Amino acid sequence: AMARSEARAERLAERRLDQLVSSEARYAAVVDSLSEGLLVYDEGGRIRACNPAAEEILGLDHRDLIGAGLTGEGWQVVDEAGEPLPMDQHPVAAALRTGKAQKRTTFGLISPGGRFRWLQSSVTPILGTADTRRFSVVATVLDITEQRKAELALREAEGTFRNLFEQSPNAVSITQAADGIILDVNDEFGTTIVLI
Repeated sequence: AMARSEARAERLAERRLDQLVSSEARYAAVVDSLSEGLLVYDEGGRIRACNPAAEEILGLDHRDLIGAGLTGEGWQVVDEAGEPLPMDQHPVAAALRTGKAQKRTTFGLISPGGRFRWLQSSVTPILGTADTRRFSVVATVLDITEQRKAELALREAEGTFRNLFEQSPNAVSITQAADGIILDVNDEFGTTIVLI
């Protein structure tokens, strides 16, 4: 009876181990399939895990990322104005320090080779199981460089159009085609057109 009980307990332990391995494999497959980069940082701000998207976005192999700090040798982080970002304002450092999630933070990252990327990051603290001490954070990163370039090009085009519109020596108006309502006029329009 004792041998059967031990065999039963051993089979149950093997089944639980198989379920755990299967569950971990499913989670790993989900994380690896994400288009957002995913990085896990320890309490000291060092990378402990990353997915393939993070490798691609940051331009480094996981062997180079694992163990790296918030800013590795030669890396620079800048704010949206292009100024160096103080380390305490880095979203990972802020989440580790405050224990509060940092949502959709935008910053620029310059690699040692000079490659510049605009990134959007969200960072969530993971609390320890025995107490509430923070022991790591999970950060997602999304490369928004192309989006930022498109926004800049649109702003420049709008500025060029606005300048041409305002500086034209001819009277110019912008009118809704559907009902003829005038939406905007340039200065020349006001001096040359007399409405009756």
